[in-house]
Amino acid sequence: MGPVAELVFANLFPTDFVLQQKTGKIEYLVTQPISVRALHTLVTINSGDTTINIIDTDMSITVKSGSVKFALVDNNNNTNVWDLKAGQRANIDDANSQVYLVKP
Repeated sequence: MGPVAELVFANLFPTDFVLQQKTGKIEYLVTQPISVRALHTLVTINSGDTTINIIDTDMSITVKSGSVKFALVDNNNNTNVWDLKAGQRANIDDANSQVYLVKP
């Protein structure tokens, strides 16, 4: 966890475990699925090593190993879902609801 990272334990029920990352850079090493609310994006880390970095209204999701699914509601109120695999990154402009995928 980075020095300015802020993490909230939003829901600790075993079937719906949700964390809320408000700012900063956090590396998640998971063996079972967890969900992280990061700004207006819901990120489900299925397994492996994933880093979420939030700076102001921009964020990135970097998958080092395992897989991630994330969802974001766009400006037209449509929910969009993306899948990331090991080695992929998504850069998200939260203020404009824009997603840019960076693939190896």
